[in-house]
Amino acid sequence: MGKPVGDASKSTRWAWSKQTPDGVLSSGALAEDRVKHAWQLMNAYDPRHYIVMDSDGMRKSRTTLEAPGGLHVKVGQDMEREPSQPGPYMDGLESRGNNTLAIQVENGNLNIDIQNGDLNIRARNINMACADSDKDGGNFTIVSNGTVDILGKRCKMFALEDCTVQGTQMLRVVGYNFLKLESGVCQMISNSTRRGKKPDIYPQDVEVEASYSNPVSSPKDGAPGGN
Repeated sequence: MGKPVGDASKSTRWAWSKQTPDGVLSSGALAEDRVKHAWQLMNAYDPRHYIVMDSDGMRKSRTTLEAPGGLHVKVGQDMEREPSQPGPYMDGLESRGNNTLAIQVENGNLNIDIQNGDLNIRARNINMACADSDKDGGNFTIVSNGTVDILGKRCKMFALEDCTVQGTQMLRVVGYNFLKLESGVCQMISNSTRRGKKPDIYPQDVEVEASYSNPVSSPKDGAPGGN
């Protein structure tokens, strides 16, 4: 008979386990929090290295994988990049490639939590689409407490209704060779049109001996100089 656990539905009567010096394969056993698993594969040398398919409780129908030494997935050796559904009407997320590796989430979120490291993505093209039927969806948000750099051969930003570029301290628009501004109606407002003292966020001017109101003449005939 199985171990009594206080609940008839949690009986381990039909539990099964097979163990070797290298690993453990079990079915129907209970975890420490009394959640039963359908199957569990565990590394005998390191119990943190396992894969488990839970069957009831708070983790019903959930699969958990933990690999302290990392996880490597390699696919697509025999695949091609040709579109699976050719046609100009298909967007990049659906037509490019032939779904060599696909992750589909029908409901809920896809969370990637990198607690001590970087997220590095390298691809020929990166296509991202945000779309939803309600008014609250279809948003793309980037929050950074450091620097955000975008470098490209050609950069274009377009908004159907409104586009705002705002800098709390300094907003700088630089065209090294050419700057072109076009507008149907142009309205420019400044809270300050001062020409004297620069704002504190500007770098300080370097003091020179001469100025427009106090000119200094050049030395003559080897003299030390004078006004």
